[in-house]
Amino acid sequence: MTGFLLVGGGPKGLDAKLMAEWGFDVVCFDLTENIEKYRGNLSKATALYEIKDPKNYSAIVELAKKAHSKHPFMNAVSFTEWGLLPAAHVVDFFGFRGN
Repeated sequence: MTGFLLVGGGPKGLDAKLMAEWGFDVVCFDLTENIEKYRGNLSKATALYEIKDPKNYSAIVELAKKAHSKHPFMNAVSFTEWGLLPAAHVVDFFGFRGN
């Protein structure tokens, strides 16, 4: 399994685009206002999910469970400040190794 959950795709989704170009399957979670801004850069991404409230960690974990059942991933990461805590909650829930 080479999938990653990326919480926040960076400016215009370029983090997701780079990860996909490196050969990873990328499942993206991003804020409602960012979805349309970078959708065109995610042609290689596996899936894109919308986060309405980045502080509603239980809803994010539920969304991660749904996403994982359709597109298995082996870890969750974020390169954005707002995405660090949501990614950490997903890592904790699934028991992934973290830093």
